[in-house]
Parts: sequence; structure tokens; C-alpha cells
Amino acid sequence: LTDKQLEQVKEWFSGKYKVLNEAEIITPQGTSYRPDRLMIKDQEVIVVDYKFGQQKEAKYKRQLGNYLLLIRKMGYNATGYILYATLGEIESA
Repeated sequence: LTDKQLEQVKEWFSGKYKVLNEAEIITPQGTSYRPDRLMIKDQEVIVVDYKFGQQKEAKYKRQLGNYLLLIRKMGYNATGYILYATLGEIESA
């Protein structure tokens, strides 16, 4: 991780957010989704999805994009990140 990314991750664990791990989001159609980590402060939501493989796949970004769309439909400002733990990299949505 770069110094900037380390600061960003440090902020995620600073205690300033309400944290929900694997919180279920249920659509009006009954489909459910579980992002790995939601951090909520006021009307801001940060979504982090953890990946432990070596491969970056387009489906991960699509999955994160879907989480963000659902959260925005609930009236929140949402940003999202994929944290590749094994690679030590963060990718934004």
C-alpha cells in the first residue's frame, strides 16, 4: 500500500464510523447482498470488499458497483473500495 492508502485504511479503523460487517442489503425483489464492510457517518457510506486472491477480476468491480447503486438508492452518498489483502492494493470503484 502507498502511504496515502495506509492513511485511508487507518481512517477506516479510527472509530469515527459506525461499522457493519457483512450487513445484509435486501432489495424490494427479495434479493440479498452482503458487502464485507460498511462504514457509516451521517449520510456517507464507505463500502469495502475484501479479496484475498492474486487476481483482479472485472466481476469484483461490478459487484462493488452494485452495492454502491443499492446504497445510493437508499439515499446515501456512497464510495467503494476493493482491498486486495494478499496483493496489498486498494482499488476504488
